[in-house]
Amino acid sequence: MTETSKPKRADGQMSGLSGELFAAAERSCQKKLGLFLRSIFFAFALFLENSPAMSQEIFLQSHCTASDRLAILEDDQQVAYLYLTKPGSQKIERDAIAYSRVPPIGPMDWDAIKKSKSTPQLLQSIASSSAVVPNPIDREFSFKWAPDGNAVALLRNGSPMAFISVEEPFGYSKAVAKSSPLANAWDQEKYESLFGPGQPDPSFNGTPGGAR
Repeated sequence: MTETSKPKRADGQMSGLSGELFAAAERSCQKKLGLFLRSIFFAFALFLENSPAMSQEIFLQSHCTASDRLAILEDDQQVAYLYLTKPGSQKIERDAIAYSRVPPIGPMDWDAIKKSKSTPQLLQSIASSSAVVPNPIDREFSFKWAPDGNAVALLRNGSPMAFISVEEPFGYSKAVAKSSPLANAWDQEKYESLFGPGQPDPSFNGTPGGAR
């Protein structure tokens, strides 16, 4: 009886040990699976945030109490403009192109644009090398007002990219290398005279080109 009972106890011990090992392996697999699924979720969320196909229109505004004017950034998923309103009104007084999400286009029929009242696209002939911003995010942008509130600049990640003033018939933008009805070419001295000294953008060279 003694000899036959020993193997039975050994079998029971082995069975219990195998069960513990199996349970530990199962817990380890569940933990790894959970970590894997979380990593997939965060990667997918990051993809959605930065995917051009999922990009949304951008509409931001800022009110200046000094002049009772509004500054507006409007991005229709193709081109973005900076606007400055009249005092106490939402009527646009000045505007300037800020950037384009899509590559600049060829010749434009200005008469057709005026008749259709559609938003003008950026032209290849005037586009700068920093004109195209394919995947903008609203939190990247901010406004900077002149002390009197009659001029405003649009900043992206703290760097100015366009500004407009009621004293000038056209605004200024780093999106253009040549002055046109869309905006004047960038003028750093004019910018600093309105908003104070600023650090030049080393990535901007003002030459015609494509995407940044």
